[in-house]
Amino acid sequence: MKFKNKLTSALLAVSLLGVGSVATSTYANTSATEAQFTVSRYNLTGYTDSSYIKPEVRAKLVTLLQEYTGNNVTVSKLNELRLKLQEVLNADAKGVFTVTLPNQRIADGTVVYNVNFIAGQVNYGSAPGYSQENVRNSLPSLKEGVQFVAGRPWVDERELTMAVENPLKLTQVEYELQPGKPIVANVNVVAPRGKTLRYVSLDNSSTDKGVDYLRFMAGYLNANLTGRDDVLNVVLLTNLKNFDRYFAFGGSYSLPFYAAHQRLDVSLFHSSTNQNDVPYDNSNTIFYDVNGVGDVGILNWSYYLPHFDWAYSNQIKFQAGYTFKRLKSESNIRYNSLNLASSNSVYYISPFNLGFTGKIVPFRGLDIEFSAKYNFFYAGFLGTDNINKLRVDGGRLVTAEKYSDWWTAFVNFKLALPQNWTWVTQVKGQWSNKHLVNSELFSNDVRGFRDSNGSGDSGAYIKNELITPNFVRVPNLDLKGYGFVDAGWVRYNNGPVDYYYNQTKNFDGKNHKVIASTGLGLRTSYKDWSADVYGAYRLKGEDNGRGKFSVWFTTSYRW
Repeated sequence: MKFKNKLTSALLAVSLLGVGSVATSTYANTSATEAQFTVSRYNLTGYTDSSYIKPEVRAKLVTLLQEYTGNNVTVSKLNELRLKLQEVLNADAKGVFTVTLPNQRIADGTVVYNVNFIAGQVNYGSAPGYSQENVRNSLPSLKEGVQFVAGRPWVDERELTMAVENPLKLTQVEYELQPGKPIVANVNVVAPRGKTLRYVSLDNSSTDKGVDYLRFMAGYLNANLTGRDDVLNVVLLTNLKNFDRYFAFGGSYSLPFYAAHQRLDVSLFHSSTNQNDVPYDNSNTIFYDVNGVGDVGILNWSYYLPHFDWAYSNQIKFQAGYTFKRLKSESNIRYNSLNLASSNSVYYISPFNLGFTGKIVPFRGLDIEFSAKYNFFYAGFLGTDNINKLRVDGGRLVTAEKYSDWWTAFVNFKLALPQNWTWVTQVKGQWSNKHLVNSELFSNDVRGFRDSNGSGDSGAYIKNELITPNFVRVPNLDLKGYGFVDAGWVRYNNGPVDYYYNQTKNFDGKNHKVIASTGLGLRTSYKDWSADVYGAYRLKGEDNGRGKFSVWFTTSYRW
């Protein structure tokens, strides 16, 4: 689970590449010895929108930046400009903001300055729960003494990416470009909550009407458990009306190895579902009881590839994972007191996966996150010898393939539009030509459907959002609207043998299904509280007899 806030986006903006065109010596005693370069434009990142800085103050900043464009810009002038920008901010709100000149490559005549809050920033080890030694260990390449020709210490950006991925430790590296002095690297850590976090959330996304569709989640996060940036996350999921009806609990542990550019993740979860006397139809004479228990263990290893010299920034990870699932299912269908059918099965699944995941920023304002993985398992390996029994219980043939494999992928686009509008597109899919077991089927995540989203051996869905600017100008309050259009498709792989034995899986006689929806929503947050409410209208597809319009909500609080 990831936790995002404005501070995260502000700090990520300073994770740039080395200054290639600013080629000063380690000791630049006079401005005459400094290299000159062309600057055609400036970018201010961080807390720069009108909800933090007044429009008239922003206008003064822009005027200053325009004065320092041209062909004869030096490092001294950049630092002179930084001081003047700081003076403008101090004149309006003294001691609130700090202006920094991050490490960067001036390749297209663009120079970036970062505006951040002063509160919470201490150089080289600064936040509750993070010692100076802890911060040093996050960037071991700083200890190697390798320097660029300008005298700036070299930092492996993979280490910086790994440190920033810690959910509570937000790390940034800055270079003080001071002529006449050795250029020193400063590591800043901002962790307003320290190293621990507790959170609760409530939503109405459950499929169980018996508990009013409510789901409740509570969790605890320690982002520096043993002083090595190792993250422990413990989660409980249930409902407030009937705890025994369904619940799940578990945790995950993540351990980074900064010098090796690797990360190890382990997760363990247990879930239980108990639904008794559920009407099978509208006659209220046939009922079914379903009791299911699941135990899941996940092991994942990541290797961070070196940054490539293209795009604004990039980070790609190679990943290998293993999952072990123990699933127990008991069901019983009754006509009054007469048992019509029952089943009791325990089965195991242990798939492996290999693939890549990462994030690319082609240019400022466009973020692309992606993942592509190959998944496979053999029936009979590590306890999966009764996989064929599972296929029968799930309505699939005993003669289904002994070897199963499938591809999974997703890509998320986030594009900053003019006037602080934002466009977000999420695409996720799965492809297989096998008869997959139920636990590995692809499920649609189209908004507005509670029961009949649809699952299949293969499938894909797309979710699109247009997000408005912030409606209010109140400190710590964020209120944005959005409109969305979602669509999804799933398909079962039914062959001639399936039809011959009448063991097909289908949707009203078809092996595929298409659904779609649209709607409007509102997201808001104030300090550590957040909420999301939206109304969805189903454009295509039914949902177990429900009306086409539905309202959904999620609210959470963290401390």
